[in-house]
Amino acid sequence: MTRTATITAAALAALTLASAMPAAGAAKGDRPEPVDLTRSTEGVVYFNRPGADMATHNAELKDCIAGVGVNAMREAAARVSTNTGGLYGMAVEGAFTRITTELCMLARGWRLVRLGRAEGEKLEQGSRADIVAAITPWVGAAEPHGTVVRVYANDALAASTEQLRMGRAPAGELLSARALNLRDEIAPPPIAIRREKDGPPVVGLKPYPVLTAATLPPAPPPGMALVVFRMRGHGGHNGQGFNFQLLDAEGASRQPGPDLQGPGQFYTGLPWSLIAKGRGTPLETFAAVAVPAGRWRLFARMTTMHYCLGSPSFEAREGEVVWLGAFDLAGETVAPDMSLDPARAFLAAQPALAERVRPAAWVNGSLGHCKGAYVYALEFPGYPYEPGYAWGSRAQPQPAG
Repeated sequence: MTRTATITAAALAALTLASAMPAAGAAKGDRPEPVDLTRSTEGVVYFNRPGADMATHNAELKDCIAGVGVNAMREAAARVSTNTGGLYGMAVEGAFTRITTELCMLARGWRLVRLGRAEGEKLEQGSRADIVAAITPWVGAAEPHGTVVRVYANDALAASTEQLRMGRAPAGELLSARALNLRDEIAPPPIAIRREKDGPPVVGLKPYPVLTAATLPPAPPPGMALVVFRMRGHGGHNGQGFNFQLLDAEGASRQPGPDLQGPGQFYTGLPWSLIAKGRGTPLETFAAVAVPAGRWRLFARMTTMHYCLGSPSFEAREGEVVWLGAFDLAGETVAPDMSLDPARAFLAAQPALAERVRPAAWVNGSLGHCKGAYVYALEFPGYPYEPGYAWGSRAQPQPAG
C-alpha cells in the first residue's frame, strides 16, 4: 500500500473506533441547540444523493477522507497530548476524521440519512458485505430509505453556529464508511478539493500592522491596497475573527513577491485578552490593514474552521481602498454589512482615502487546501460564484421555475 493509503486506512479505522464512543448529552429543555459543525450526526446513518451510484459514492467518500480527513487527523494529533494513550488518541483523531468527512460530503451535495433505531442497530452489527448490499440501492434514491437528518445549509453563516469547539466525541455509526474496503488504496483524484504543496516555512515575517483612524497613511504604499473592516462581538468571542489568504492566478495560496516583505495572509479579529471577558461585554475592532494587491480569500474562522470547500474572495488592486464590511459575530449572521457610511467616517481624517473607498466585490466558491480541524463551505448571500463552482448551495437541488 502507498503511504496515502496507509494513512487513510488508519483514518478509517480511527473513525470506526471513535463511532463507538458514547455521544454527548442531549439538548436541555425545549430550547433548540445551535447548529454544531464540530460534532457528527447521531444514529446509524449513510450518505444519499439522488441519481448517484455506489461507485460515485465510494469515490467521493474516499476523496473526502483522503483530502480532508487525513489532514484533520494531523491537526488533531498536534492538539492531543501524547500522554493520553493510543486508543484515546486514535478515537480523538477519528472524531475529527468523522465530522470533516461528513461536512465534506454535505458540501458536495450528499444528504445524511438516518435509519430507524431497530433497523439501524441490526445493520450496524452486520458485515461489510451486509452493509454494501443494504445501502447500494439507497445511496442514489430520490426518496431515500430512512429520514434525511442533515444537508448542506450554509450553516457557517449563522453567528450562533458552533465552529470552534475541540475534542468532540463523534456520535452514531457511519455505514457509508464501513462500506468501503479498507484494503483499497485511497488516493484522491487530481481534481476536486484543491491540494497545494507546502513550500519551505517562511520565517521572520511580521503581520501587517493594524491601522487605527489616527495612524492611517495618506495613501496605500506602492504595490499595496488598504482594506478596512469592522468586527463586533462580545466577551465570549475573545480574539475571534477571520483569516484571509493571498491567492495566485489559479486560486492557490501564495506569498507576496520579494519586494513586499510580509506574510501571504492577514487577520480581522476582535480584541484578545489573556482572561476572556463575559458574554455581556461588547467588543469591537474597527481598523485598516495595508496588504499586497491581489485576490484574497476568506479561508478560515480563527485557525480551526477552514472554509476550503468554498469561501468568499475579493480583489484589491494596487492603490485601492476596499471596505470589507461590518461583521457581527453576536448578530444573526456573519455576513458583512456593506454600507459605506461607517467606512467613510473611519477614514475621515484622510479625505483622499474616504473619497476612494469602495465595497468589496465578494465572489463565493473559492476552493482552498483543507488542513483545518474542521472544514466547511461559507457563502455570503446575494453574491456571484466562481465559474465552475458546483459545491455548497450550487450542489443542492434547485427549486423549479
